[in-house]
Amino acid sequence: MKSIWGHGGRYLRINNASIDINPRIERAFLWGIGVLIAVIFIAGDAGLWRLWSAQKTLLETEREIAVLEVETSRLQRDIHALRTDPFAAEKVARELFGYVRPGDRVYRIITMRAGEESEEGSRTPLDNGPRRP
Repeated sequence: MKSIWGHGGRYLRINNASIDINPRIERAFLWGIGVLIAVIFIAGDAGLWRLWSAQKTLLETEREIAVLEVETSRLQRDIHALRTDPFAAEKVARELFGYVRPGDRVYRIITMRAGEESEEGSRTPLDNGPRRP
């Protein structure tokens, strides 16, 4: 026996014994280690699967950002037009809120769906003229 701690071998002794392992068990063990490393590499916390899903999420987010930037620029143009152009404010008031100038006539065209019968005398809140006989 050899000692790595000086003379006399008082502390730690190393035997020169070898361990024989069946080659089939050795190959199976190495394959198992390889499969374990592959699983960790693909499905681990920083694996390929998470990397792929993160890239997919990043692309979707970038698309949403592009759409929102276009919408933001359109809304900023609308805000600028409403602040500076009186005709733009009038257009919004007429289209969204149904405002009319005195003396203007409003014509409503009501289309009926196929198979829908006309209800005589039915009125909407926008109909403020006299009733038809």
